[in-house]
Amino acid sequence: MDSFDKIIRRLRKAQKLTQAELAKEAGLTPNQLSRLEAGEALPKEIDLFRLAEVLDTDLEDLKRQYFSDKISKEMHRNGCSLETFDLAREKLLRIRNFI
Repeated sequence: MDSFDKIIRRLRKAQKLTQAELAKEAGLTPNQLSRLEAGEALPKEIDLFRLAEVLDTDLEDLKRQYFSDKISKEMHRNGCSLETFDLAREKLLRIRNFI
């Protein structure tokens, strides 16, 4: 499974866009896009909508990759174990059952 940064890069290249062109069309700075593609940053949620639109990709797929990267990086940063992930997964499933 590709990480969010690799997906953005692959989609950009498939559209034959430079980083500068995609950044401009998505309302980002070239530096922001460069950091996204390098895996050094994640976009704001509003930027996901614009990236999905410009890259002509499914927003839900992009959000899934975005949030999985965001959650895993945050868990790693905080030294969380796989047991913590399992507990969070269980809680998410319970929340979904109540909605």
